[in-house]
Amino acid sequence: MNPSASAFAELYAAGATALRDFSDSLVDGIADLETHVTRLNHQPQDIVQLQALYRALNHIKLNAATYQLVSVANFIQPIEDLVGEMRTRQLEFFPLFGELLLLCLDRVQVLIETLLQGTGIESLQLDELQSALDELPRCTQEQLLLLTINLIEMISGHKVDNQYVHEVIVDLDDYLQDLHFSTPEPPAPPPDAPPCDLAFFRQ
Repeated sequence: MNPSASAFAELYAAGATALRDFSDSLVDGIADLETHVTRLNHQPQDIVQLQALYRALNHIKLNAATYQLVSVANFIQPIEDLVGEMRTRQLEFFPLFGELLLLCLDRVQVLIETLLQGTGIESLQLDELQSALDELPRCTQEQLLLLTINLIEMISGHKVDNQYVHEVIVDLDDYLQDLHFSTPEPPAPPPDAPPCDLAFFRQ
């Protein structure tokens, strides 16, 4: 791809001061994200941690916008949207998604460091990643799992461990079964049916 055609080409015009200030704030932001992801790995439905994770992502995105790093803010937006769906119970958090989230923010950190060094960013595959991330919001839980695996492998260059994937899928199947196939309530007796204890004496 022609570097000038990249959605991230605008970053070449960013001042070094803005990049450094954002980079400094990003270190603290990623530390917060790691804390919340670690806790959610143990308790995926912890609404307090999901809300904290959402706020931490939103803070990083707003910082990027403040320093006029628009493409960085756009890169974070679909991840923030997904966490927003998780905190409203439309989707379920799972450890592989937490790993993807941290990998994406690590890629942002590498991007900023690369720009500060004055070298090209083409090798970071940012546009391909952006296109893939934009597909994530509004997908189903099953689709999110598959897309998460694909993105982790794209970013890391390594296959996700099959046993780990199997364990996640088993947990996901249990979650979906509980969600969609819960035991129905027994039907209520008709209004004119006598109470069970009285029916015996009326025989």
